[in-house]
Amino acid sequence: MMASEIFDGSLARKMDGLDDNLNNNLNNNFNQAGGSDGCPAERVKESINGKIVMMAPAKFSHVTVGGNLYRIFFQYLKGKNCVPIPDGLLVKLTEKDHFVPDFMVVCDRDKIKSDGIRGAPDLVAEILSRSTEYYDRGYKMRIYARCGVREYWIIDTRLKSVEQYILKNGGFELLNLYGMPDQEELDCMEPEEREAIRMRFTCAIFPELEIELKDIFYNPLDEAAERESEG
Repeated sequence: MMASEIFDGSLARKMDGLDDNLNNNLNNNFNQAGGSDGCPAERVKESINGKIVMMAPAKFSHVTVGGNLYRIFFQYLKGKNCVPIPDGLLVKLTEKDHFVPDFMVVCDRDKIKSDGIRGAPDLVAEILSRSTEYYDRGYKMRIYARCGVREYWIIDTRLKSVEQYILKNGGFELLNLYGMPDQEELDCMEPEEREAIRMRFTCAIFPELEIELKDIFYNPLDEAAERESEG
């Protein structure tokens, strides 16, 4: 994949692991989401092109990565003007488009209101799930770009990958794709292959911020499982 490729809606089909039946399953995922006891779980509402969409409750890995992002950016931005904001706050971009990003950074503090963000954040990260991937790669991505989001990340917790996009000429350009191999894959690699893997990257709008993939995908349950296996 060329790093200069502009997202045009076809990129989603080029990513490994994308479910071919994703589009057909979207409505069922949104409408049937509920709690483990069979009762409807509390869900977040978004307005996507004027349509109210109920977002399914997030999985543990999704919430964990969102928390990791907040911790990383909180430490870096402490004492600076830009504000890291975790999942849950509404972003009002147009009359018809009110989104709730999984993570964002806002540098214009005048955009931060008591009931949400008015205008485009500077950075948005969306963490994929079956119920949101179509929108995160399609309509929402186009609106984020059109409204001026400077940097956009798509994070896949299953593949442990980060797609990093930057705003260019009114659209998002793929800057790079980063993936974190599991230990079994690393063990099968030659030393030069392991050295070639980029396990850290720089945030485009904060060039001094270098981020390690292991910090994004850190999961305390994985760590506990490793301790048990060693014991």
